[in-house]
Amino acid sequence: MKTKSINTSRILGNKWVIALLIIVVVISFVITYYWEIIYDTLDEQTNRQLVREHLATIEFSEQKTEEYDPTLRPVLDLLEESSRLTESILRATETVDINIHIKNNGNGDANNLTIELRPLSKDLPGLSFDDSTKVPLVSKNGGEQKVKITVTGEADLPTGKAKIGIYLVESDSEQKIPIEPLILETRRLPSPKLVLGDSGVNEMGESGNGRIDLNEDIVLKFYVRNVGKGEAKEVNVKVKIDGSGVMPLENTDEDKIITRTFPEIKPGKYEEIKCKYFINSKFTGPKLTFTITATEKQGKYGFSELKTREFSVNTKPEMIGKINSPSIDDEAGNSRWIILIGIILIVFCSILFSIWKLLRRGKQTTPRSTTTQSKPRDSDPRQRAAYKAATGRKERLK
Repeated sequence: MKTKSINTSRILGNKWVIALLIIVVVISFVITYYWEIIYDTLDEQTNRQLVREHLATIEFSEQKTEEYDPTLRPVLDLLEESSRLTESILRATETVDINIHIKNNGNGDANNLTIELRPLSKDLPGLSFDDSTKVPLVSKNGGEQKVKITVTGEADLPTGKAKIGIYLVESDSEQKIPIEPLILETRRLPSPKLVLGDSGVNEMGESGNGRIDLNEDIVLKFYVRNVGKGEAKEVNVKVKIDGSGVMPLENTDEDKIITRTFPEIKPGKYEEIKCKYFINSKFTGPKLTFTITATEKQGKYGFSELKTREFSVNTKPEMIGKINSPSIDDEAGNSRWIILIGIILIVFCSILFSIWKLLRRGKQTTPRSTTTQSKPRDSDPRQRAAYKAATGRKERLK
């Protein structure tokens, strides 16, 4: 029986061919899938571009159809009440309004109308206004519009006269119509002047000794006065204490600065300010130094420099009477009183004892002190002799 030999090299060669074919098929599938996505994207971008071109064509055609017709132009005029000011004088930090009343007597609408303002007084700073103001549509054949433009005087506005040029500009017909300039009187702002008035430090504790001691609450009181001619607005007063051992008893910032705010301080008026502190045992003294500053809205009329006040402080801690121990003199005085009371008690007891003793002795001797003598006994011859002698003496005396 014959056996067939297997050619392994041929089989391996066929496997490689099959693998190569599989790789080609996969790559073809991937390219086909992603090509559809890329094509769709490119197609969408192409469509968008076509839409843009179409819209541009439509807009261009509309512009062509709406092109300005010189025969249909507006004819602008100002009514008598135009260019009226709400105030004849402009003061610093205040405003006035310019009222402009426009009328269109032409046979075309005023679509692109603006009002331009130009300062003609170059040496007069401190004026603020919009250079260009858009005016709504002014219809043809008698249409009207009213426009209000606000002019503001800044804080640095000086006293003088401001000259403002006004122009009506219609861009379609290329018209620029000048209006008679406005003359506006200006007044500078009366300047305030803040100064530090009287100040003082008082104790708040229970000692009441008229001086500032350690471990005691204190209150700093001072006045901020406006000695100028104008109102000081948005006044901020800050108090900072220099040195260690002094604790503010109020809300402060991270630098331990107490702040007081006032909307305004009128000329000739003042504000009283009180700040509370506690002086602890870490205070090294011997003086308290407070730095006080004041600013206002314009930033120019506060304290020109920092104001400092110094106050003497007793750095020796005061003894608190409620917990002090008795002194040696007090102990000696108490001992003397005890000894004196003891001596008095002893003397009193001695007197009582002597009186008692005398009373007792008197009771024992009273029966023996009778004036009549008893008759002696017969058995005692000496008593009988004494009795006879006493009796004979009494009889002789009688």
